Amino acid sequence: MVTSSLAVERSHLLCVGVLARIEVGDGAVDVEGTITAVDGQRLTVRFRQLSAPLSPRLAKDRMAVLKVWDRYGMHRAEVSIHGVVEEGGNAAVIVGAPTHFVGTQTRRFARVSARLELSLERPGAAGAAPPERTMSWDISAGGLSFLSDGGLEIDDRVTVTLVLPQEVADLVGEVPALETRVVRTESIAESGARFFGGEFQNVSRYLRERLVEVMLGLQRIMR
Repeated sequence: MVTSSLAVERSHLLCVGVLARIEVGDGAVDVEGTITAVDGQRLTVRFRQLSAPLSPRLAKDRMAVLKVWDRYGMHRAEVSIHGVVEEGGNAAVIVGAPTHFVGTQTRRFARVSARLELSLERPGAAGAAPPERTMSWDISAGGLSFLSDGGLEIDDRVTVTLVLPQEVADLVGEVPALETRVVRTESIAESGARFFGGEFQNVSRYLRERLVEVMLGLQRIMR
């Protein structure tokens, strides 16, 4: 019988269309697909254009790890394999519904290790200095880390414009420039470069949801 807490988890983690990953052993199987069916006892994950057959590596009754993602990060659960259906390079794996999930992301917003091109401007800066072009180190719906040659300090404000990968931009559109407050600074001894952490400011609920969609898109193409 499904507990009430598990029912809440399933309401958004185990839905048709959710991205899912199946792992078995020490890298023996590591494939990503989409949940295509869910009921009280089992679920089906479909994979397309696989380079190698899944059977017998995914034998019936073997234990596997199911991973799914939401806006807060990755959740994993052990599941038993009920069966594998293969059709050419495609396959569907039927697994038992998990008894519980373990979350691996404790931040308020899931952080993605993504090297994105971005533009930095300092509002109100004297003169007409051109925007600085640099790269992010990681990013979330709440902020980002980036490298900069500028003399930024804690609580300085910059305007960040992200250059999204085309695959993500096609799904969510472009994101407007983001007002960002510097909350962390660090110097990299080997290169002398300066590393900064920034927190997005004055973000509307609509824009925050857009940023969450961007993170989910980045998670899909960066893994």
